[in-house]
Amino acid sequence: MQGGASDIRKIIPVFLIIILACSCTSYVDLSSTDAHLRRGEYTKAYDSLERSLGRLVAAQGPLIASYDLGMLARLAGDWRRSNELLSDAERRIQEAYTKSITASIASFIVNDNTKEYGGESYEDIYLNLFKALNYLHLGQYESSLVEIRRMIEKQSVLQERYEREASQVRRYASTNHIRQADLPAEATSFTTSALANYLGVVIARHLDERSTLDYSFNQIHRAFETQAKLYPFPVPESVERLTGEDRDPVHLIAFSGRFPVKEERMDFIRVSPSTYTRIAYPVLQPVPSAVASVRVRVDREVATTLERMESFSLVAEDAFRSKSGLIYAKASMRAVSKELGLGIWDTISKDKDGKRGAFAEFLSIVFRVGKELSESADLRSTHYLPAEAWVGTLDLEPGSYTIEVEYLDRTGRVLHTERFMKTIDSGTINLLESYSPL
Repeated sequence: MQGGASDIRKIIPVFLIIILACSCTSYVDLSSTDAHLRRGEYTKAYDSLERSLGRLVAAQGPLIASYDLGMLARLAGDWRRSNELLSDAERRIQEAYTKSITASIASFIVNDNTKEYGGESYEDIYLNLFKALNYLHLGQYESSLVEIRRMIEKQSVLQERYEREASQVRRYASTNHIRQADLPAEATSFTTSALANYLGVVIARHLDERSTLDYSFNQIHRAFETQAKLYPFPVPESVERLTGEDRDPVHLIAFSGRFPVKEERMDFIRVSPSTYTRIAYPVLQPVPSAVASVRVRVDREVATTLERMESFSLVAEDAFRSKSGLIYAKASMRAVSKELGLGIWDTISKDKDGKRGAFAEFLSIVFRVGKELSESADLRSTHYLPAEAWVGTLDLEPGSYTIEVEYLDRTGRVLHTERFMKTIDSGTINLLESYSPL
């Protein structure tokens, strides 16, 4: 008995380490940064996040840190710094994907929380859209087109990547004789971004690249026609105006709202006629926005109302819906594997009389507690993508203007206003970009 007690005392530190390791969380407090963001203090928001960088990297990884800082840098008007940071995030996404290709099936099935965050497909795709906008602001139009084409290329391989991951799930289930539910057939219905092609039209029009303009224009209409659930609103009237022979208009792009967030859900699944086990998995929840319309004033006079062009939220929810099938399947198989392991331990830890010693009993408790603590959903994601995009145009003579972008609720009440002193130059693409986090 004394030997057993001694063994238990020796194992207690290990037990505590298991608890600490398994109960680690990806949560990080960004309330200070968010408060500056809501007030439109974008430089302060960037500085606040930079001060929290160590905690953010430790909790959620360097990819999210670079992505978040990149998005805040562009809100602060630092287009070059934003592209540096977003390029770093893009590189890390590619590296994570390369590692996932070469990883064994066994490592594929482990809890995603134990692996470095590799980004979601929609985070990867939209990253290039914002890099393209940054290059537009910098006057580097060809570089902007490169980013748009890169975004289109990424969309073209989404299905291939999804099928590879689904195949890994099926192979693991088959190899380990685990029954699994059917997986969705498609990665996402998002194959064409109307907003990316809208930017393509804007740039091609200015550069007088007619073939690119025609292609991008047709792709805008294709996006609305073939992806109705992602574009449940009319094609903006400003799209048609971009193909005219008149001078280049002033292009207005407004972003509103906050991107959906991941939340944890739990289920109990049956692994044997008498045994149920808990699984945890993430779901994507939209963040409600009070913004219902966007109005633009020029020198205090109402000039135009912007129209909705893209819903980042709908695209993300659609892409995550298919991935959820994979996540749920992996969580279920992981839980079944753990229960099988515990069952084996329960069998081999008993003596010939069917009894366990104190040490073996304690280890059984450790294993079961560890199993419960290690089953948590991966809630990591970027924090500063918008929810909606709005577009419009203004026909203004060269000169200086005060332009106000007003974000209104359903009653017409102004929730947020951004004011710009804008000089219109006929020799460049005149782009004005605005944002409201509300």
